[in-house]
This record gives sequence, C-alpha cells and structure tokens, in this order.
Amino acid sequence: MSQKIPARFIGPRENHPLSRGDYNLACQLCDVMVGLRNNRPGYLASRGLDPGVFLPGHVWEGDFCPANFNTVTAKNYHTLNHLRMLTYNFSGYRLLDMQSAEGQGLISEIPPNVDEVVRAHAQRATPFVEHFLRSVANLSSSLVVKAPRIMGESGWEVGGVVINYDNWATQQRINALYCSGVLDLLQERIKARGFCRILEIGAGYGNLAYALTRILGPTDYTIIDLPESLVYSTCYLNVVLPGQAHHVVVPAGQKAEAGPGLTYLANHLLDEFLPSLGQMDLAINVLSLSEMSPEQVDYYARVLGGLLGEEGVFLEQNYFKPGFHTDAKSILSQYFPYHRRLEETVAPHTGRGEVGIWANRYIGEVFNSSDILAWKQLFSSPAT
Repeated sequence: MSQKIPARFIGPRENHPLSRGDYNLACQLCDVMVGLRNNRPGYLASRGLDPGVFLPGHVWEGDFCPANFNTVTAKNYHTLNHLRMLTYNFSGYRLLDMQSAEGQGLISEIPPNVDEVVRAHAQRATPFVEHFLRSVANLSSSLVVKAPRIMGESGWEVGGVVINYDNWATQQRINALYCSGVLDLLQERIKARGFCRILEIGAGYGNLAYALTRILGPTDYTIIDLPESLVYSTCYLNVVLPGQAHHVVVPAGQKAEAGPGLTYLANHLLDEFLPSLGQMDLAINVLSLSEMSPEQVDYYARVLGGLLGEEGVFLEQNYFKPGFHTDAKSILSQYFPYHRRLEETVAPHTGRGEVGIWANRYIGEVFNSSDILAWKQLFSSPAT
C-alpha cells in the first residue's frame, strides 16, 4: 500500500455487535427460511412446477449451498454476529483470510479468535485500497459505497470508508449504474412516482441493495433468491436498514403494497406472486445467471421481459467460461431486442464479467453510447 494513503485496518472488534433485538430478529428470519426450504419440494409438487427450474441447479447444486445454509440457520450468536465471514459463496472472496475462495473449501465455523485471524491476513487486502480509490476518484461522495461496520465487516479504513474486495466490487456496480445513465433514469422515476422500483435476482448478502437504497432514497426493492441464499440478505438488510419496511413473502401470503421498502421473495414462489409484482424500473443480476442452468436462465429472461414492460431496463454482469458456465447473454438476446455492452467508463466498472443492459424498447437515456460521467466532466472543465 502506498505510504501516501492514510489507512488503518478495521476488523471484527471494531464492529458494532448485534443487539439482542437484532439477533432475535435474525433468528426468526432463519426459521422462516428453513421453513421455505423444507416445504419447497411439496410446494413445487402441489403446483406442478419444474424442480429443474426452481431448485439449486448447475453451479449451485453442489454441497456448499446447503452446508453454508445449515451453518447460518443454526442461529449461533457468534456466527450471525460475523455473518460477513460466510458471504464468500457470493463474492468469491473470503474476509476471514482475505483471499479468493476458489479452491479453499468451506468455512464450517467462525473461529473464536476471528479478529486475530482476520488481522493476521490484513496485508492481503492492501491492493484493493488503491483499486477502490481509483474507482471513486471522479465521483461525488454520495456515490461512494460505505459499508456498515457490523456482522464482521473488515478491511482498510480510508477517510471513514472500509475497503476490501467485496466493497470494491460493489463500487464497480454502482459505477456501471451511474455511468450508463441508469441511476439518472431511476432518479427521474422517483421524481415522477415518489419512489423507484428495483428487482434483483440473486442479491447475495444484500450489499448492492444496501448501497442503492442509501444512494437513491425512496426505493421499492424486491429480492428474488433461493432460500439458501435469501437467508443472508434478509438477516443482513433487516439489521443494517432498520428504518426501512421489510417484508418476507410466504406461500399463500400477501406481497407488500408498492412503495419504499424491501421485499424478499423465495424464487420458487415467483410464479404465485408474479401478477402482484407490477412493473419494474430496473432489474439486476450480477454473476449468477451464468451459474444457472440454461432452463433457469430462460425462465428468468421470460419473466423479466414481462416485468420490465416498455419502460424498464435490465442490467447484468456475467462472464462465460465454456464448459462451465451457461452462456446467459445468448439466451437473453432471444428475449430482449435492445442491448448495450457497457465499455469501460471514467469511473472504472470492469471486473469479473461484462456489463450488459437490455430492454424491450430503445430507451435513449441508457442506450445512447455516452459515458454520463465523462460527458459531465467534459462540460464542467474550464475552456482552454
């Protein structure tokens, strides 16, 4: 790390511990997710739904999905208080030892000396400080990802912001949404309606949902995910966004009325509640469509086509490794007539995967080939 960058390492001991009330809420949410998962086979059978579409498939049908789910839903306080140590199955990066999760196996339990373990590997996280700072160099502070210091968040603190691989990756997504014009589009929807509507397929532990809710303001945010994954985002977001309305959908229940707040919908309930979801301004998927089976990608592409209507856009970032990944972009092209590949932007967004923006009709605000930030900088620079 450059000596010019004033930084100090933030580990679990600098985090705010879960309150008794937040812990009890997380336990209740764990129980709901266990119920959704346990009752899923019977639910699918009773409605004649294809298990190949709604059960964990392709990359996600291995052992790590249920194993990590069982670890979280055991409801151990120490585990939930350090939930970020288990989110590597979404980001591919382990905060516990600050390294790639690839080939590392499962973390079966959070060690009692977790703070000591994390600090022993702090230097591994130093490259992300400069990566992150380059990503935000041209942005206003309102667009900078500021992760809450709870549930084990760890990394190098610079100017009050905790930096690690996960937060750098989240910043890349914010940069893509901003530079492509999508954030400006959402702000216009907020002015017109009072709130914008976002649907995210596979939200991981909720990092992007948290960042967007804080950046945009009034947002009706729906997360669709496997119960095995939804347990993370429900526990995390209920704790870090206490002022928001939160609603977990259950079979034969009701979806919350449209308006600011967060809705959590298990993927196998999507058909049941699809008529009540309404039109979305933005749909998001990051790095999971290509990990699904072709049948699953086809299902989501068809569903999104209807949910986005004539006014919504779909932003996804996925990459394709032949023989391992599903070629999600080729499937999406069968459903969406308009597509834009987002080239590198002034505020860097490149990472794993290529950002694509899709829609049912040509929407000039996002399909014009300009980089919004570059355009604004051009006209804010003094004349030479």
